Amino acid sequence: MIEGIVLVAGYSSRAGGMKMTFEINGKPLLEHTLQPMLQFCHQIWVVTGYEKELIETIVAKFSKVQTVYNSNFHRGMFSSVQTGVNMITSSNFFLTPGDIPFVRQQTYQALLEKGEEVVIPTFKGRKGHPVLMKRILKDIILSEPQDSNLRNVLHKFKPNLVEVEDKAILKDVDTKEDYKKLYANFRKDSR
Repeated sequence: MIEGIVLVAGYSSRAGGMKMTFEINGKPLLEHTLQPMLQFCHQIWVVTGYEKELIETIVAKFSKVQTVYNSNFHRGMFSSVQTGVNMITSSNFFLTPGDIPFVRQQTYQALLEKGEEVVIPTFKGRKGHPVLMKRILKDIILSEPQDSNLRNVLHKFKPNLVEVEDKAILKDVDTKEDYKKLYANFRKDSR
């Protein structure tokens, strides 16, 4: 049994709007992030914060997806990591920011084939998302201070790096320009 955590609690301040709702090919950005994860997870936790109602509307159609509200989202991303990890009951879980769409199903599969505590995909040597973790990390993550970060936790382990042919693991959407580039590339690739 595998669960997933998708982090979408932030303000999207650099994007000039709630980026999870930006549409690509008629679907919100968040839906493109969820789609490949749905093939592998029996449960996905979408951690909300700012404008949580918009996110709840997007995920309502997915039976395997539930939202969990991070009341401390203003304290930063690690508070959302902790909120999501607190929900985990399975032996393994994926974790990814919501603004990294189009990760291939083959990437998820490649991560699952490794049996380490932490498995991180790389593209041309650069680390990306999603990260696959064993449940053993749950207590460690929850015991960290809220102003910590996931990197501090992962440095306590020797992650298994898996090179994948999937540059989408590095492509996040922070600004309107990122979105426009991603959308243009999606249209080009789908022809």
